[in-house]
Amino acid sequence: MTTAGSGSDLPETNTVVDLELAAHASPLVSWVRESSSEQLVLVAGQDDERRPVRPAANEALTVVWKGADGLRALPVEFLAVRLGGPEPLWEVRPTGPTVRAQRRDAVRSPLVLPVCVTLPGGKLTGATLDLSEGGCRCAVESRAGVRIEVGTVVPVALELGGELIRTEAEVVRTLPLAGERTQLSLRFIGLGERHEDRIRALVFAELRERRRRGLL
Repeated sequence: MTTAGSGSDLPETNTVVDLELAAHASPLVSWVRESSSEQLVLVAGQDDERRPVRPAANEALTVVWKGADGLRALPVEFLAVRLGGPEPLWEVRPTGPTVRAQRRDAVRSPLVLPVCVTLPGGKLTGATLDLSEGGCRCAVESRAGVRIEVGTVVPVALELGGELIRTEAEVVRTLPLAGERTQLSLRFIGLGERHEDRIRALVFAELRERRRRGLL
């Protein structure tokens, strides 16, 4: 990561952000309520099941958001929970400079899109559970004789707005699901800039809509 330029040091009020905590494998989704160089006030982070999470006192976090020219990341520490309003809020304090975030830090959103993963034993179809420009979680059919090994690089096809996006992805995690399905966590490899931009725009549009409907 490199230090960000001026004008992108802090996320603006109402910006959707990801919160990375060491104790959680997946980022938490949040929104900025107040923003200053001394303190950020964030909507309490939620996990993949939309359950609220409470960090430990002085726990280190990273706030990730989309700046004007790319992703930004800011290290912060948790101070306190602010109650009394319509939703619990977190008060956090910056502990270092804003830096340019890597694509693996990309903000993600719950999104259901058709997906096809090609393995040596055949193709597995299913749907995404969430998506970012850095990768996705998806649920695909389980098939006898088709093994899914963590670390394997596989061709993936996503249907996005009527366009079929093809890329390679590394299998980061697998989890058996009910109904003869398997959950895969995939990290995209070599996704083109145009497709990154399309996914990023879709993710932020979906998060804004979910916020408007009270789903986040």
